Amino acid sequence: MNKKALVLFPAVFAGLMLVSALTVAVIVRLKSETLPEGRTGPEAEALTARLEKAVNIEAWKNLAAVSFTFGPTGDRHFRDLKRDLIEVRFGSGRDEVIVQYNNKNWSRFKVREGGRPLQGRAARKAFEKARKKHVNDFFWLNPLAQLRAPGAIRKIIGKRSLLITYPQGGLTPGDSYLYVLDSKTGLPLYFKLWVDIIPLKGFRATFEDWVKTPEGILFSRKHETPVYAINIKNIRTFSRYPKAGSEDRFKDVSFLPK
Repeated sequence: MNKKALVLFPAVFAGLMLVSALTVAVIVRLKSETLPEGRTGPEAEALTARLEKAVNIEAWKNLAAVSFTFGPTGDRHFRDLKRDLIEVRFGSGRDEVIVQYNNKNWSRFKVREGGRPLQGRAARKAFEKARKKHVNDFFWLNPLAQLRAPGAIRKIIGKRSLLITYPQGGLTPGDSYLYVLDSKTGLPLYFKLWVDIIPLKGFRATFEDWVKTPEGILFSRKHETPVYAINIKNIRTFSRYPKAGSEDRFKDVSFLPK
């Protein structure tokens, strides 16, 4: 490459980046959908109840713990649902980071990297990263468990669409999700997202590859979107945790509830 080309290259690259950014902005503006109106009341509550029954939400409420792997990142999660204790593992081999924390008191956490304990700012940074991962990944494991989260607003649209808005909580308060249900099974076919972290409003994700656990809970293991697929793997449920005679992974952690 000659000197003149070397001088021009940064300018050309910057120009291409600007064009790409503008193209994305135009696509987002053209493809984004306005959040639809709906109505609260008995019909919305009845549709919510039908959806919860379809996935057996009562059995979910009785679980002691659940573990799963989130794709495409491959992060591993374990959540003690009764004590609200969480373990998140990300990375692999010598670089694997293991974070355990009390979800009721975020000042209580423990971090190990490559088998060695982390302290101070490094531990805090790893904890915050793990917490954000878990909030996102746990939602995708079972978003239907959050239909009646505190403050959630439920509205019906048409006969088989349920709009859920979360004014508070999560990583991005104000998010809305529109579930479109199968008229025969009551299971969601897909939902559309109006969330702060995704510029495209009305972003669509499917519910596919359903699996039933021994407790009778239904999980969707695949969510196809216009740009990528979210796969939930290695789902394991525990009716009791820890089981009698088995080891408690949280046994030596100082953040256990008192």
